[in-house]
This record gives sequence, C-alpha cells and structure tokens, in this order.
Amino acid sequence: YSGGTVIQNGILSLLNVNAAGSGEIVNKSALKLLIRDDQTFTNVLSSFGLLEKYNEGIVTLTGAGSSQGDVRINAGGLIFAQGDTFNTNSFYLGDTVSLSVIDNTVLNITGDLAINYTSTTNLEVGSTNPVISAGTATLGGVLNITGINDVITATKASDLAANQTTLIHTTNGITDDFASID
Repeated sequence: YSGGTVIQNGILSLLNVNAAGSGEIVNKSALKLLIRDDQTFTNVLSSFGLLEKYNEGIVTLTGAGSSQGDVRINAGGLIFAQGDTFNTNSFYLGDTVSLSVIDNTVLNITGDLAINYTSTTNLEVGSTNPVISAGTATLGGVLNITGINDVITATKASDLAANQTTLIHTTNGITDDFASID
C-alpha cells in the first residue's frame, strides 16, 4: 500500500507506521497509533480528527505541515519533529507518558493543554519561540529542557534579558506547575 488515506468515519488503528504507506492521512474521525516499539511516522496528518497514541512505543512525527483536531497520549510517547508548526485543538498527556517537541517544531494548541502529574515533557529550545502555544495549560509531571546552551549566549548576568526564550505561552493562563524541571 503506497498511501494516501482518508478516514471518513470510524477508527483506523495502526500497529506499525509502515501500514499507512507514505501518503497524506486525512483524518476526519480517529487515528489510533497502537505502536509497541519506537518508530518514525513520516506521513503528513491533516483534518480535524482525533489522534491517539497507545502502547509503550514512542512514535516520532516528522510530516511537515501536520494538524489534527485533538491529540491524546494514553501510553508510550510522541515526539514532534516536523521542523515547523503542528496545529491541534487540544492536547492531553495521560499517566506515565512522554511528549517531546524538538527540531524547531512548535506545538500550537488553540484550546487546552493538559499534562498529567506522572508524565514527562521534553522541550528542546531552538530558534522558534514559544515551543508550545496553548489557549490554557494545566501543568504536571517532569519538564526536561535541552538546547539552552545553543540559544542563550549571555556571558554576564546583564546580557540575560536579551536572551529570553518562552517554552510555554498561553492566551488564557496556566494552572498548576511541573513537579520538577531538569
């Protein structure tokens, strides 16, 4: 199967990212990633459907220009590595899951970002600012930050004001906090 898939109604469940071929996936309903090992998903995702991640594997999304209606990580993890903006309406991180945003990718959430207190969020500071933009955010779990040494070039304390970066920006506020930051 070479790809080019439209999910009109129902649920498309993938046990392996290669099962989707290489074409765009237009998700107007629900796409479940039931991936048990680490895999890279190169397809462009579009439309307003639900993207859900299950099982322990970590899936790296690299399809530039992707968007989904809502995203839920219920098990394992997702790495956003498109190098541009991934758009979604809402984003939920469940228990003991991970979210990574790397390679100058911006996660743009028009609605709510909810991070469970047992999950891990990995953000790479790059040339894009902020890394995550959301309507509202409820924070929890662990935040790991990488790439700061590549972006912040201050050699003395008075230079720090010119080297600010925003990791998470909201238009309507942030509640709670991360349990720890590394």
